[in-house]
Amino acid sequence: MSDQLSWSELAELTHKKQVEKFNWCSCEDNDGQENPYNDCPSTDISMVALCGDCLYPMNQCEHGREFRK
Repeated sequence: MSDQLSWSELAELTHKKQVEKFNWCSCEDNDGQENPYNDCPSTDISMVALCGDCLYPMNQCEHGREFRK
């Protein structure tokens, strides 16, 4: 099985899928440009704590629920 993605797999990527596969999303380094996926965090992520599992801001991810109690 190849580690490379097909064009159709690339077209189906989302923020969550990209983070799961590559542990990184290009929304982290987009210099104020539009986020690449609809499910990317909309907050300025340079100023918030990010979840280590999904890279969403802690106040938006499902893993951060324990911190919001």
